[in-house]
Amino acid sequence: MDFEAVITLMALGAISLMHVLHVPVARWLDRVWPNWSIAAGGFAVGYVFLLLLPKLTLLANKSMVQLPQAPMIGVSLLYLCVLAGFICFWIVDLLEEERKEVTGFWRRVQITSFFLYALLTGEMVVADPDFVPLAYGLAISALVFHLAGMNHLFHHWHPGYFQSRMRWLMVLGTVLGAAGAWLDVWNGKFNGFINAFMGGAILINVIYYELPRRGIRKIRPFLLGTLAFAATILCIRFLLGR
Repeated sequence: MDFEAVITLMALGAISLMHVLHVPVARWLDRVWPNWSIAAGGFAVGYVFLLLLPKLTLLANKSMVQLPQAPMIGVSLLYLCVLAGFICFWIVDLLEEERKEVTGFWRRVQITSFFLYALLTGEMVVADPDFVPLAYGLAISALVFHLAGMNHLFHHWHPGYFQSRMRWLMVLGTVLGAAGAWLDVWNGKFNGFINAFMGGAILINVIYYELPRRGIRKIRPFLLGTLAFAATILCIRFLLGR
């Protein structure tokens, strides 16, 4: 087994443990650092503006190259998927507030979306042959903290379901995503549209749930999380030279 495979398996193990042990670890963090989940929200905002939006820009550029006769059609289709993800989660939130009797159905929508996100993060975990160990370690550490914040959000919504099933589904999605990337089975266009759809979903999740609505004491940990992600992504870019 080559070095990249060993490192990837170690990263998958760390992420899987974070999902499985989220509840006791989160309780410990609540005692040690009560504002960690607010900082994780700031981290998510940094992720949206410094990683997700640039990634969507790259996908849009690729779609323009693939359709040189009508480049804006590909871009519009891509951002249509972003809009679809945004609208779908807005509807989910609205109906959950207005119609409590369909909560079970919309919970399944949330489960599917979180599972898809785990699938995408699993693909990101697979190390390239020319990877830089320090940059990879920083990226995995940032991903673990980001996913811990997402788990905190889902556990807040559905604590019983998260403990009984969702944490295992997140592990399964991560492993399947990594296996698909390893075996090179993910179609580039399909992957791009899934990324775009989940991008819209993440955008509205950040706006609805991660941005503090009140409480001046939340500003400092939130900004700390945002600055931490900015520093991390800049260090990774510097180490990678791109």
